[in-house]
Amino acid sequence: MVQITLYREAFPSDQSYGTKSVSCSGGSASWTSVPADTYYFYARVTGNWDSGDTTSRRLSGTTTYP
Repeated sequence: MVQITLYREAFPSDQSYGTKSVSCSGGSASWTSVPADTYYFYARVTGNWDSGDTTSRRLSGTTTYP
């Protein structure tokens, strides 16, 4: 499972818009009612992985707005 958390860059601290879970085999995550601004996201893979298999930890995707 991949957990994706969306953050808005804000002063004095960044604002989290929550975490969505997506299957490792593919999927999408979306957030609603999010104002236009500068954002970043963190992705975290959960589960058991072979420490020598770095290709299994590759994440790719696209972002769109709106």
